[in-house]
Amino acid sequence: MIHFFFCLILFFLSYWFCQYSEKPVLITSKQDSAHNFNYNFLNYISLGNRRMFADWIWVQTLLESDIDHYKSNDLNNWMYIRFNTILSLDTKFLEAYQFGGQYLSIIKDDNLGAIDIYKRGLDIYPDDFFLTWNAGFHYYYELGDYESAAELFEKILYHKRSPNYLPSIVAKLKNKGGDFETALKILENSFEKSPENSPMKFKFAENILSLKVTHDLSCLNNNMKDCKLFKPNNIQYILKDGKYTTNFPVKEFKLFSRSNKQ
Repeated sequence: MIHFFFCLILFFLSYWFCQYSEKPVLITSKQDSAHNFNYNFLNYISLGNRRMFADWIWVQTLLESDIDHYKSNDLNNWMYIRFNTILSLDTKFLEAYQFGGQYLSIIKDDNLGAIDIYKRGLDIYPDDFFLTWNAGFHYYYELGDYESAAELFEKILYHKRSPNYLPSIVAKLKNKGGDFETALKILENSFEKSPENSPMKFKFAENILSLKVTHDLSCLNNNMKDCKLFKPNNIQYILKDGKYTTNFPVKEFKLFSRSNKQ
């Protein structure tokens, strides 16, 4: 009996201590605390209403979304797992492809997860502008995969939603990949399509000059044989300190990218 009362007193003391003592603050990342859903279980209980469950998980994921970067590249990012579940329930959920891939790419820095979402989306919606644009941006700016980026951007090169500077980006991507002829053809075609005396027509003319000069200088300074020099009007190549340059400054025709694969 004494042992019982002793245990009872210890219980109340412990309860009082837990209730009124200062508790340590435990901070856990969303990656460690997120609850993901078993697709097979959801598919079983959905009773044919898989789109409804996909919508519910989509809203829940947006409400819980975080901004912590994910660098592991192992497809274990909690948000990728959520998007994967959503798209397994509803393979035609266009917004999940568009914004899911974009969120993984830009906010989470989950390159592998973003690639998977974009590829699956483009298999189903190959002509969707925003999906193509976002996927192309991911390959170009995040990965430095210029060939894949150029392939995607070419599909929407003259789309009504495309920015007027897109041909210049595609030309730079092509030139970076060694396809100078296609790069020049894109710029010249865009120059012809531009309205007379418009800012973009002058910009394309400037880019054509820059591309030709960059091509000529690269050939000369790398001691290539049989250089086919364009020598644009008013441009002279001068050998200075063992390196060819121009008689007045011409901006180099090159890409801007923050990718570490550049």
